[in-house]
Amino acid sequence: MSTGRRVKRFHFIVNPAAGRGRGERLLPGLREKMAQSDCDCVLSVTAGPGEATKLAALAGREADVVVAVGGDGTINEIVNGLRESSAALGVLPIGSGNDFVKMVAIPADFDKAWDILFSGTESRIDLGRANDRLYVNSIGIGLDAAVARTMNRALWLKGKFAYYYGVLANIFFYRNRRIRWNADDSGGENRAVLAAVMNGTTYGGNFRVAPEARCDDGLLDLVIGGNYGVLGRLAVLPKFKRGLHLNLKKVTFIQARSVTIESSDPLPIQIDGEQLPESSVGTEVKIEVIPGGLRVISGIDSTGK
Repeated sequence: MSTGRRVKRFHFIVNPAAGRGRGERLLPGLREKMAQSDCDCVLSVTAGPGEATKLAALAGREADVVVAVGGDGTINEIVNGLRESSAALGVLPIGSGNDFVKMVAIPADFDKAWDILFSGTESRIDLGRANDRLYVNSIGIGLDAAVARTMNRALWLKGKFAYYYGVLANIFFYRNRRIRWNADDSGGENRAVLAAVMNGTTYGGNFRVAPEARCDDGLLDLVIGGNYGVLGRLAVLPKFKRGLHLNLKKVTFIQARSVTIESSDPLPIQIDGEQLPESSVGTEVKIEVIPGGLRVISGIDSTGK
């Protein structure tokens, strides 16, 4: 899983809004660390949504490692910018959830994550592709997309508290959609509160939606929560949080290389924690795995642990 290639050229892309403004506050310390480093370091700061993709596309032409300084949404933008590049991804996780880094053993502590950039190993992990957009950790359709929308609007809350607020605000009011789905050779149709197609195990900070997922097995984990009403949602929420839901009667779990989900209604969707406009998705999303599609500087040691 590891090539062990040493790299020297780093391009840091900072989202100043990440972590409810933590990115902005960390800039002076990051510049100081870069000045003290003996590597060739460049810094760019995003000015708004979507810009990290453009910056990464440019940075990937010269850098050995393009470093996402932000949360899962920033990582997603940068990965989409690197699709034509041979650069590896590095991460300094400062977001609200930081789910992606759990897959690749990068700690949330800034200084420890910085050390991994220079002492970690280069690993290959899978990517997901939803229509034409790449993702690293999760795509969620339904309740979790509504949660992402509420969470991103709750600027007065930080970290997991914003997510819990989003969950509670939507658990009472979200309207289940009827979906049709296909996963490799399996398929079905049912009314569902959510459908998640996971490369990683968690989203929302600590909800273990796909506890059996691996990011290097060439498979995606499809988890569908069935037609739960308000009381049912409240009952199963703790099980979803702890990863104890896969055997529930109303839960469908399948591992597959490709998944298609469609509905008669526009699909509310989040990718790596960021809600997409329903108009950009429509009523169908086609998802597939790209085995080994991303090179990342990780905390995984040379034996894959």
